[in-house]
Amino acid sequence: MKKFISKMIIYSVIIFTPLLTLNYLYVNTNFYLSNNGLYTIKVYPDNIDLLNLGNSHEMNGIKYEGNCTLIAHNFATSSQPFYYDYQILKSVEDSINDNAVVIIPISLFDWYYNYAEIFSDERYMYNRRYYSVLPASSMLYYDFEDDVKYHYLPVLTAKDNLKYVLEDVDVPVGYNDNTTVNVNAVINNAYRKYDSWFNDVMKFDESVKQDNIKWFKEIIDYCYESGYRPVVIYTPIPYSLTEKFSDEFLKEFENITFEVLSDYPDLLYLDYSDNDEFTNNLTYYQDADHMNVYGANAFTQRLLTDLAANGYIDEYALSFRY
Repeated sequence: MKKFISKMIIYSVIIFTPLLTLNYLYVNTNFYLSNNGLYTIKVYPDNIDLLNLGNSHEMNGIKYEGNCTLIAHNFATSSQPFYYDYQILKSVEDSINDNAVVIIPISLFDWYYNYAEIFSDERYMYNRRYYSVLPASSMLYYDFEDDVKYHYLPVLTAKDNLKYVLEDVDVPVGYNDNTTVNVNAVINNAYRKYDSWFNDVMKFDESVKQDNIKWFKEIIDYCYESGYRPVVIYTPIPYSLTEKFSDEFLKEFENITFEVLSDYPDLLYLDYSDNDEFTNNLTYYQDADHMNVYGANAFTQRLLTDLAANGYIDEYALSFRY
């Protein structure tokens, strides 16, 4: 029996050592770290003084590099709902300084974002991508097999991507450097974006709304409990997209927002939805709703200036002024 057990141990070592070694090499490639737009969620500094959550609007629209001397970081990624904003914020708490400023963005689709149903669709990586950055307790629809495949042993699903172990991609810059200026695309693709939000992203159901409100409030409450200073912002989108929404919908969005924020009378809300500098300047956008690097620089500078004016950061942290 002892001889049998010894042989099994030897065989296991022979089999699993190469697999674990290859897995280690793979998860440390720039390709893996940046896969599914998660590089800035996997790689971030310590002692963070300023950070933002959010979706692709903030991922593209906030650029601290060159604009701020604070230790600041952008934790936004595409299609990220409030639920995962909250889970990401909790997961990085050891790297956030006391009294840090936490920017919590809202977008037009957020109150009716049907993420629970969308993220349950196994055809997509919306939910699975978070296995690589969050503990099991934070995952929606937790599945042990997925945890193994996308967290512990992603080498099992790497397939052709294993080539990056030998020839890796460059380290992502970590911020929006897209120089595309296409005013026609910003205008012409607005209806397609609107249609996608209304028919594929949003669900006008009270339970969906209440769930999103719940997690939005969880973020704010967690910030106050942790000694952070939350700031809510509305990241601007071009008028060509906003005008596709009915006045009734826009009014409802505004009413929900102010009703939710009324529970936090001391919370700073920076609303850029009607700021002509950003909503009317279509050269600031790469497509129907995402800023290019020119828009990101301009918007970030305005955001930082407003934070300084409200006493949330020191004006000397604004590197673009000097």
